[in-house]
Amino acid sequence: IANVRCKFNIGQSREALKRASDLLADMTPVYHDIGEYMLEATRKRFVSGTAPDGTACTRCVVRI
Repeated sequence: IANVRCKFNIGQSREALKRASDLLADMTPVYHDIGEYMLEATRKRFVSGTAPDGTACTRCVVRI
């Protein structure tokens, strides 16, 4: 049976997880960007007459 040794530096891992946790603590900017994307995508679909699934949507066409 072979002996295997593994060395793991928990300090660096803990620091990296803490930084990630701090960055994700306030998701407001992310949610804002997602909301803006969804609004723009919906506007474009109305103008092009395209349903969310990509099919033609005659009820979605904006008539000016």
